[in-house]
Amino acid sequence: MEENQMSVFDNWGNVLHTWQIPEYHQPERGRTWYIVASIIFVALLGYSIFAQNFLFAFLILLFAAIIFMHSTREPLYLNIGVSDKGVILNKRLIVYSGLSAFWIINEPPLTKNLYLKFNGGFQPPLSIHLAEEDAEEVRATLGQFLKEDKRQIEEPLSDLLWKVLKL
Repeated sequence: MEENQMSVFDNWGNVLHTWQIPEYHQPERGRTWYIVASIIFVALLGYSIFAQNFLFAFLILLFAAIIFMHSTREPLYLNIGVSDKGVILNKRLIVYSGLSAFWIINEPPLTKNLYLKFNGGFQPPLSIHLAEEDAEEVRATLGQFLKEDKRQIEEPLSDLLWKVLKL
């Protein structure tokens, strides 16, 4: 573990696994993707102005700006850890008492993600890419502290849509 990574995990208990991941996946978008996206963007913007739905027009412009900003900047790297107290995201500890379950979808090379389900039903599951970390070791470690949701055998639909649409 690197020196700067060590300082991130100070005070979070006995750290059992650590790895780094980019804050978001930056898909390869070809020229065709940008042409199709531009046509859809202009069509939706034109429709919203024609229908005098200026809130929709604003949302379309906002979405386009976010996509543009994401495509022009390199993602930052996050330090991830699993300890005996919880899951660590950079300098934030998600304690096990705040989580109800976890599951891992391990289908390399397409998917290798850890999903954490929060207590209560209002927050979507947190998806964490496992990178080079051994999925079975992480599963065994988390199984000591959390219930594994074995009913979850596929990626959530939202994750699949993001991949297919290259967002």
